[in-house]
Amino acid sequence: MNSTVITLSQPIMHGQTEITELELRPIIGKDMIGLRFEISQRDNGVGLIIDADTAFKLAYKLTGIPAGVLAQMAAPDATALSVELQSFLLSGRWTGKD
Repeated sequence: MNSTVITLSQPIMHGQTEITELELRPIIGKDMIGLRFEISQRDNGVGLIIDADTAFKLAYKLTGIPAGVLAQMAAPDATALSVELQSFLLSGRWTGKD
């Protein structure tokens, strides 16, 4: 499995290091331990709800960047992260893309 990269629209700081992209390694089962996911049934299929706390904790496990640092992301970047996590968790594909 390959990692995927999310380019941030606005950089965040981790100490003295400016972060402009997140490289997410492939998720494995143990990454999901202690996290809460909610599955919802809809007329057009199944949906996965990942709250911000869970998204940042999971992203920490995949990037090694602390959740508190990731929480500095601009809202569009945080949303892109959440969408990426949801798409590959539901689809079984790493990036959620064909």
